[in-house]
Amino acid sequence: MPDGSWVASEHDALRFCWSLDPKRLAPLPADGVVLGPRFGSVFQSFSDLNAESGTGRMWDSYHNIAGDVSDDFNNIYSYARSRFTMQTFVRNYTPVFQESLPGGENLTEVVEWNKSMNGSFSDFDQKGFQDLTYSSKTSKQPSEGKLELPRVVNGWQFLGLRQSVSTSPKELVSVAYQDQEHGHYNTGRFLKANFRLDASVPSGPEVIPYNSTVWYNETKIALDAPFLDVGFKNCSWSLPLLGECICYKGKPLTEDFRHDVNKLCIGGDQYIWGFSRSLIFVGLFLETVWGFFCLILLLLSTQQSQLVRHGRPTVGIIRTVLDLSEALNRALGPDTSWHTEKQLEKELCGHQPVGYTIWDKGDVTGHIGLAPLAEAGTAKRSLRVDDFKTG
Repeated sequence: MPDGSWVASEHDALRFCWSLDPKRLAPLPADGVVLGPRFGSVFQSFSDLNAESGTGRMWDSYHNIAGDVSDDFNNIYSYARSRFTMQTFVRNYTPVFQESLPGGENLTEVVEWNKSMNGSFSDFDQKGFQDLTYSSKTSKQPSEGKLELPRVVNGWQFLGLRQSVSTSPKELVSVAYQDQEHGHYNTGRFLKANFRLDASVPSGPEVIPYNSTVWYNETKIALDAPFLDVGFKNCSWSLPLLGECICYKGKPLTEDFRHDVNKLCIGGDQYIWGFSRSLIFVGLFLETVWGFFCLILLLLSTQQSQLVRHGRPTVGIIRTVLDLSEALNRALGPDTSWHTEKQLEKELCGHQPVGYTIWDKGDVTGHIGLAPLAEAGTAKRSLRVDDFKTG
């Protein structure tokens, strides 16, 4: 993202949008952005946005989510379909009459779109008509030079949301087109449009030099030439079909946001499990240090402990009692039967700590037990018997 963040496809801040010129369509927001559906409601993952189809795939299933977006977004969608149809017509148009007349007049064409389509339009519901049939006639009108496009095009536009209810029937036209899936003809209602060429408009690959009508904010707005650019900000990186953009936090993304540069995970309205990268690195480092420390302790205890080396068991209550009693008898002697508890503690406080030792018998291991440290010179473990109490 432009702010160096990374978001999930379901994040509410990542949405499809129209980026319009606010100077031409009022009352638009200052940035001219009309937000639409969430990115995640159209594409399951970012990898679905590929170079083969781009964002244009969204219109194949748009009817499933059209009810969840704003009226203004749907109205601009209808206008974008009209723009696509007109742009296809202009691109495929071939001038027929180019004969010059005296007095600086030209034979200029007036084109009438046929109200019955001869071809099949399986993609009509998604983006518009790609192949219009029309008839042409000539009229003597003053013009400057030869015209590459007809001066007048009598055609139609897609209706905006609820526009058919508020529009006079005289302004509507019924067009029959063939349904490729079922093979029969359907009839659709459209808004009559009288497109007039404005030869003063600078030409360009995406410029349509004709007037148009857009339905926005529940109002029909007549626009002078050229057609409104629904991709006002450059969103060509996502290969849009109708000019749709992808917006993040209400701003169009003018470059591919999927680059792995300084990504920072930010949460959405749904819980996403995970850890920050820095926390994972710190945890792995501490775990590695702890693992090496445990390994060193294991090696030291195995190599240095006489009890481990000789296989001597050291755990258990009875084993501990036997070891301690042997050391106490050696330290206090046999004449302790009449000693009180305090006398025994006093006697023990004057003796050295005890530790494990081994009394060898020739080449074999002999007795293993606790002895005062003076005798257990090689003791691994020492036990302080201070405050030893029996319960």
